[in-house]
Amino acid sequence: MSEELDPEVEEAIAALRVAYVRELGPKLEEVAQAIASLRGARGAAAELQLAYRLAHRLYGSAGAYGLGDVAAPLGVIEAQLYSAVEAELVTDEVWWSAVDAALAAALRAGRARCAEP
Repeated sequence: MSEELDPEVEEAIAALRVAYVRELGPKLEEVAQAIASLRGARGAAAELQLAYRLAHRLYGSAGAYGLGDVAAPLGVIEAQLYSAVEAELVTDEVWWSAVDAALAAALRAGRARCAEP
């Protein structure tokens, strides 16, 4: 059983979502840059922690705003980065392939969301 929200509350939530989507592109690019730095640093701990924190934060906020198409691939990235944090290393090409595919999906979904009126 769901309750209907007050129209003013619905309007405020919609405005917050629009503002969030407006900032989504730069946030996704920040994740992409952190992952690129991680690749260049060959899995250095600081780069790994940064990439994980950014992906984790964006995964949660995208999900909270109902952007499942953006959140789902970020969840994959978060899980891959978490596994690397736990193992204290970045693994093989299969690992990188999963991260790269999920990042491409997140960026595509983010661009589509940003293009919405």
